[in-house]
Amino acid sequence: KLWILFAPHEYEQLQQVMDCSLPSALWFAAWAQLEEQPPHVACLQQPGETVYVPAGWPHVVLNLEDSVAVTHNYASVHPSPQALVQAVKEQEPELLEEVERRLAGAGS
Repeated sequence: KLWILFAPHEYEQLQQVMDCSLPSALWFAAWAQLEEQPPHVACLQQPGETVYVPAGWPHVVLNLEDSVAVTHNYASVHPSPQALVQAVKEQEPELLEEVERRLAGAGS
């Protein structure tokens, strides 16, 4: 896998020269055509290796061959699922109602 990471403070410059909504293959093709690339960190991940992406660092990944990815976000402001549900209930009650409605309908 080919990874390109950008420090959070570089993201605005990146958006000025790249369409960040492109699928990875198209993004990398456009990236290769840039005369001057914004500051970035690039790495080639080999089988069995782990890549750590710091929180808040935009990144793009190109699979160079068939692969499997396992990801996990290690930090959360919510200490438990119950706390997450409570926070959503307080801050976005309509969203929680919609999720509960859809979950109830999924069992039918």
